[in-house]
Amino acid sequence: MLCLSQGIVGFGRDRESLPVQLGLKAFSYCLVSHNTTASSDLILTTKRGCGKRPSAKIQYTPFVLNPVLYPDYYYVWLQNISISSVDVKVPAKYLVLDKKGNGGTIVDLGTTFTLMAKPVFDLVYKELERQVGSNYSRASKIEQEIGLKPYYNVSVDHKDKIKFPQLTFHFQGGVEMVLPFDNYFSYGDNDSSVVCMTIKKGGEDDLGPAIILGNYQQQDYYMEYDLEFNRLGILQQKCKSRIV
Repeated sequence: MLCLSQGIVGFGRDRESLPVQLGLKAFSYCLVSHNTTASSDLILTTKRGCGKRPSAKIQYTPFVLNPVLYPDYYYVWLQNISISSVDVKVPAKYLVLDKKGNGGTIVDLGTTFTLMAKPVFDLVYKELERQVGSNYSRASKIEQEIGLKPYYNVSVDHKDKIKFPQLTFHFQGGVEMVLPFDNYFSYGDNDSSVVCMTIKKGGEDDLGPAIILGNYQQQDYYMEYDLEFNRLGILQQKCKSRIV
């Protein structure tokens, strides 16, 4: 079934965005799984003090301003990436904004799959292959046909027994975004015996954000953009029900 959108709403920091036009103090969403037809919640808040509401569960990491290149983007300081507690050791130059405004990490609801600059992706891919490669063979033919990697062969009869390590994004302030299998792998469209990683390799240059956190990785996470206190709230939960 082909679904046609009726329009595009901008939620950035520019004057034309919906949050600025409505004078929002915060907005939040909770994206349901891509495997369901249910709708996701979007909450708009104009009341002051939204970020002060009591919730010991939500973790907050501050937004980082990039006044040089992209002041309208929602930058956060991603300090580290780990796979099953193993530090991927991404060089700091990709995680921190440089003087020209390049590098760093943005959160983007409009991007489907997370994009990583080639040097960052290669490090993540190498560590994942080290941990997974001995248990699952590569679907090399599909990789060659599609031009993306990695694809792994899995048993269709034992989906509940598939064992892949958790991938974790570590943000400033001790905030962790833990991605289970379903948040960074997907079954093939026409072949459920293979799975592909839904984190993709970006450009080879050092221009723009090094990492763009896409919506596929945000499934079953409550994401709160606290504009009043300039911070991002993150809480892992099943998004079929609201947080409050």
